[in-house]
Amino acid sequence: MILLPERLNDKQIELYNLLNEDRYVEYLFYGSSRAGKTFLIFAWFVTQCIRYGANCLIIRNTFTSLNNGMLMQTVPAVLNSMARRWGYSDYKKVMIGGERFARYVNKDDSLVFYNGSYIKFGSLRGSSDSESKYDSILSTEWGHIFLDEISEISWQPVSKLLTRLAQKLPVKNKMLYALNPCSKNHWSYKRFFLQEDYDTGLKLDPSIQAMLYKKHFSVEDNKENVSSSYMLTMKSLSKIDKRRFLDGEYYDEMEGEIFHHIPWGTMPEEESFVRCIIYVDPSAKESVKNDYKACVLLGLTKDKIWLVDVYAVQGSTYEMLEGIYSLYVKCPITPRLYIEKKQVPLDFNKTLLNFQAQKGWICPIEWDTRNHGNKFYNIESTLDPLFKNGGMMFNDKMKNTPMGEITVQQFLEFSRKESPLKKDDIPDAVAKGVSLMGRNLKIVNPAQKKTKMFIAIGGKLKSL
Repeated sequence: MILLPERLNDKQIELYNLLNEDRYVEYLFYGSSRAGKTFLIFAWFVTQCIRYGANCLIIRNTFTSLNNGMLMQTVPAVLNSMARRWGYSDYKKVMIGGERFARYVNKDDSLVFYNGSYIKFGSLRGSSDSESKYDSILSTEWGHIFLDEISEISWQPVSKLLTRLAQKLPVKNKMLYALNPCSKNHWSYKRFFLQEDYDTGLKLDPSIQAMLYKKHFSVEDNKENVSSSYMLTMKSLSKIDKRRFLDGEYYDEMEGEIFHHIPWGTMPEEESFVRCIIYVDPSAKESVKNDYKACVLLGLTKDKIWLVDVYAVQGSTYEMLEGIYSLYVKCPITPRLYIEKKQVPLDFNKTLLNFQAQKGWICPIEWDTRNHGNKFYNIESTLDPLFKNGGMMFNDKMKNTPMGEITVQQFLEFSRKESPLKKDDIPDAVAKGVSLMGRNLKIVNPAQKKTKMFIAIGGKLKSL
């Protein structure tokens, strides 16, 4: 049985053979979008399951992202490509010894093969029971682990998952990472390029360095599988977008077209804040191809506006509400919560009631129904002066966190050029929240405790 898919480019074949060797443990595959990274890794996982009975794990930050990318696109593409080698149009029709070659078990989020081996799909966050699922992942010994789009993942869970590479196999256990490169502050750059321990900043032990391998992928290597229109789109990107998605290279922080730097600062004491706002720019859809649901926590002191924290997800309404709640509990004083009315998901009211019942917390919503006009002009005109005159600062505790990385990326990639790959939901939410800082300003006593001031009645929020 030939397990390789029909079409692999020369680089994919080279790396497939390298993965079959026992020279390395950790592999970083970085580079362009649509360069074939994920396709290759999943194909190799399938061969490991069939040949050695390996039990493999594939992880993304959220399950929504994993489902919309890996499960809906990569998995059927790879398996059907293999099936065509055997004369079948669909892998679901392939039978071996009376068993289906591969079947997806929804309750376990696993692809199970005829020999009993499986590939488990999981996330670090993403649903109401994500914590319990993650605990079960950490209690299992895995043959190989793949973390996709690690720009969204912090080092802490990665270090824990490395300890779970423990299934006994006739080949070496391996940890694989893939991403479109982000800033050089990310742990992957420090580990694979600088060969530094992310926690201590010290050089990695030579024995660890010897187990690390990195490889750049370019969309040019995979152009036979990519449309000409996609290539034209990629070549018309802005400078920083092109650096990341076309060239597939890590970037320095000082590269933004509009926002040339990120104004990091150490936040003042809680007593310094006179107002806090949580602003939510929701997206009605739940796909990695769509906008982020962006939630930002802003704080006002005597002379500055602070971006205290951010929660952004391309996911469900429940995930968005989790983000709002996580920001609410971090507020030094009672915040005002604004949600843009225009893009509220259809399931918002129902999900809100369920969320409130689970958390025992009433969400004090104020709807933003303003017409914001041109998004680009609004962001640039509102925020650029603050960046230049020191009127806005970013909480330096966000540095080197997944949300901090996404925030930096979106600000530095913000451009006058339209791009289907560029996301600007966080800058958009920040600008809209900042514009509310002086509106109907009622100074809150900094010593005031956060209180539950609203209750849901008949699906609507009523003041107590």
